[in-house]
Amino acid sequence: MALGFRLFFSANHIVAGGVVGLSIIVETARGWNPAWVQWGINLPLFGLALGFLGRGEALRSLLGSVLLPLAILLTASIHPVTHTPLLASIFGGLLYGTGLGLVLFGRGSVGGWSLLSRMLSRNLPISVGGALFVLDAITILAGGLLFGAERAMYGLIAAFVMRRALDGVLLGFSRAKLALIITTKERPIRQAILT
Repeated sequence: MALGFRLFFSANHIVAGGVVGLSIIVETARGWNPAWVQWGINLPLFGLALGFLGRGEALRSLLGSVLLPLAILLTASIHPVTHTPLLASIFGGLLYGTGLGLVLFGRGSVGGWSLLSRMLSRNLPISVGGALFVLDAITILAGGLLFGAERAMYGLIAAFVMRRALDGVLLGFSRAKLALIITTKERPIRQAILT
């Protein structure tokens, strides 16, 4: 994830959502180190999560909340691979999404907006996915306000590629789907499907 950030997102001002995307905005606007910005957001969120979500769920995100910004700090000297925003969006999304998928596959978390969205869903009539969508959309919009509409569109491309890579790691790349149909009209539905 840190390599996706350093090699592609940061230097190209690609904001694909999340606290990591917010750290790119703050770095550009204020000159603050993105790792410190991420710690400054993630650690208070961890403290809130202890109260709202309980110790077990909050502790699962502590390691990622500390280690991802640390990895971003330690990779500060790495230079970007490209300055072409489309390539940065695609390959950054692929690398970052794969890394996030591996973290989630191991039942871990990197904190950030996913932690906040879980807290919001417990206290408001909104799903975790809905809250995460709103938080990411606000972050991408803020990036668009600072870097321009075109960069926001690249951020959307990166977010799409990230989600596809994440799904690929967690679910595989199979196109097979399963649908369960519960009905009292079994014969007509079976005939309709078969014909």
